[in-house]
Amino acid sequence: TLTVSGSPHTINAVYTNTDGGFSGSSGTLSQAVNPAPTSTTVASSVNPSVFGQSVRFTATVSPVAPGAGTPTGTVTFLDGASSIGTGTLSGGVATFTTSALAVSSHTITTSYGGDGNFKGNTGSLAGNPQVINKANTTTAVASSVNPSVFGQSVRFTATVSPVAPGAGTPTGTVTFLDGASSIGTGTLSGGVATFTTSALAVSSHAITTSYGGDGNFKGNTGSLAGNPQVINKANTTTAVASSVNPSVFGQSVTFTATVSPVAPGAGTPTGTVTFLDGASSIGTGTLSGGVATFTTSALAVSSHTITTSYGGDGNFTPSTSTSVTQVVQDFSITATPSAQTIPSGHRAVYSITVTPISGLTGTIALSCSGAPPNSTCSVSPSTANLQGTAVASTVTLSANMNVNHGTFTLTFTGALVGRNLTHSTTVQLTVK
Repeated sequence: TLTVSGSPHTINAVYTNTDGGFSGSSGTLSQAVNPAPTSTTVASSVNPSVFGQSVRFTATVSPVAPGAGTPTGTVTFLDGASSIGTGTLSGGVATFTTSALAVSSHTITTSYGGDGNFKGNTGSLAGNPQVINKANTTTAVASSVNPSVFGQSVRFTATVSPVAPGAGTPTGTVTFLDGASSIGTGTLSGGVATFTTSALAVSSHAITTSYGGDGNFKGNTGSLAGNPQVINKANTTTAVASSVNPSVFGQSVTFTATVSPVAPGAGTPTGTVTFLDGASSIGTGTLSGGVATFTTSALAVSSHTITTSYGGDGNFTPSTSTSVTQVVQDFSITATPSAQTIPSGHRAVYSITVTPISGLTGTIALSCSGAPPNSTCSVSPSTANLQGTAVASTVTLSANMNVNHGTFTLTFTGALVGRNLTHSTTVQLTVK
């Protein structure tokens, strides 16, 4: 076979007579061998395709008759005027595979540079252009905690993925919806968008997502795995405190109930708190900022087990506080004898006993009133320092000779110093 290499070729023909009838002879020919022209067919493995899908372009380079043989060398694949890759001919076939073509219509051509025996040529994709469509997507939606409680922070995560044979990483924005209402958006990063909220009401919420797509990927909708998102009422705790404890009989006492959500719940409970003395209600208070108060001065002298009961609201469960023992203290005052008779110019002596009740401590100021004219009444000592036991004082009424005659009521009064608490007792005095 004559090749292009070494062309033109000198061809010698020699005739040798072997039977003696003819004389021998020879001749020479110059034979030129030129490169054979070629043609290229180009095919796509899939057309149209979607973004990220792998597409294989196959270029088949063939000699044009009467040329024959198998071309070798390199084929360049082009998108418009730009090279997108090369392939080496093997058996006259070169391939190039890519998944990097953008969403668009691409005019695919080839350029074969030829070799020592074959001329170069250009080819064009059968069915040009190569169409790259947007890839379909799916969205998976997950909740960080379900069910949750009112006020608890819940993070929703949307993962947007291409549907095979599409590939790549979607970008753009995902809208999160509760039913038909948008509750927030998230920007995709690595195909993932999140939205965090603690504002969902107590209820069951159908959470969905809407992905709007981007230049390479189609939009889609997603639904929360395990829909609905259930928001339950948050638990609460209630604490009660007294404005003054111990108090004294008749003193105004304010009880304060503070209702708080139990983590991970959050927010401010509303509604009504009932204040109880033992098992009996003594009053109610309306929560404001999670706090309710009740004020009373009607507690009897005793120890009172004060608790509160919160009835709950639309977002929070009821709760009952631990107890506070409210001690209401007092004292009593008695005098002996209950009656005396004296002549003018004489004295009457009474004994006062001050007794603490429920552990009252403090100083009791003692006084006497109601003495007849032209007499004096004195208390010694004039104060009783209560420290857990009864304290006695002496009252002396001294009548001069000009004292009025008659029967008089003497009042002995004890006043708790620094507190609004007084008690009195009376005795009779007859002057003859």
